Amino acid sequence: MDINQLDIELDTKAKETYKLILKKSDVKIFFELPNEEENINEITTIKENIHTFTLMKKSEMSQLININEKYYNIISDNIKNKLKKLTMKEKKKLLTWKTWYLIFLIPFFGKRFKVKEEIINSYRLNYNAVIINLTNLV
Repeated sequence: MDINQLDIELDTKAKETYKLILKKSDVKIFFELPNEEENINEITTIKENIHTFTLMKKSEMSQLININEKYYNIISDNIKNKLKKLTMKEKKKLLTWKTWYLIFLIPFFGKRFKVKEEIINSYRLNYNAVIINLTNLV
């Protein structure tokens, strides 16, 4: 059996078991405190006999740097291609040094690049030490 097929089957069985357990009356549900060290906002534990489920919601801050649309046509194709392969710090440095000549257009077009912060939420289900990523399903 293929490992990907096994992973999909295990995820499906865990989700089905989770749904069945929530329908029972003798289920214990615990709401735990958030873990700030690992950026976990919500932790919910559900126990029923030998089954233990832990639902976790994890949030991460991410910064994205984008070129102002008004400047995009002015920047050379060579710089645009380099930007696709670089990290955030390298992108900012490259844009600062290679587009210095665009400083004169700032009063008309605005800043050359914009830094946008985004919160990324990921959801995980831990079933008897097997971690299932639920982010793709949301």
